[in-house]
Amino acid sequence: MSAIQRTIQVGFQLRVFFTRNVFAPANSLLHEVLLSGGSGRVHGVMIVLDESLAQARPELTPDMEQYFAASERLKLVCPP
Repeated sequence: MSAIQRTIQVGFQLRVFFTRNVFAPANSLLHEVLLSGGSGRVHGVMIVLDESLAQARPELTPDMEQYFAASERLKLVCPP
């Protein structure tokens, strides 16, 4: 059996932001990052939350849900 093999290079831009209380209403960093370079439309967001983190920080899921419920342009597509 014959095969064709090629090398494909893919470039990614990695941006790292540092903040505290990212889901606090007064912290606009996440909102700005998720909407940067986008249109004025609503953006769907999916959060995958590690089970151990969710157990260690039980307030995190409600904080996330409240954060996105308060946004006009960012909506969760499903619960975290």
